[in-house]
Amino acid sequence: MAFFDNFTKKVSEATQTVAQKGRDIADITKLNIAISDEERKIDELYKKIGKLFVERVGGSVEGEFADLVGEIRASEQKIAESKQQIKDIKGITACPKCKTELSADAVFCTACGEKLSKEEPKNASVCPKCGAEVPAEAAFCTSCGEKLKEN
Repeated sequence: MAFFDNFTKKVSEATQTVAQKGRDIADITKLNIAISDEERKIDELYKKIGKLFVERVGGSVEGEFADLVGEIRASEQKIAESKQQIKDIKGITACPKCKTELSADAVFCTACGEKLSKEEPKNASVCPKCGAEVPAEAAFCTSCGEKLKEN
């Protein structure tokens, strides 16, 4: 009987130890999550401070900051150019008055009614098959695919 009492005691102690280890692991995991959350908050605050700094002093900085601000401005320019290329590919333009995105062939803005000015394409020609305007150097019509000139 002493053997079973001793065995039961050992099993009980082992169970308590395992349970405590489980609680410890859960507590450590919660603390690591809290640490990660706080580190993310700090990173976001640094990001906000940097953005505010660039907005406020932008071009009037010197030294290391000037180089970094210059890199930011260059990246912003590349982003703007890429966004414009996406709009060009999608055939989208923006209303000059209200900035609503519109089809590139729109004559009036669907949001504010502004008449949209159409710039005459430079060096454009007309497709003999469908009448669409195409760049003068185009070998094929962008609307119907008609071959326009020999290569």
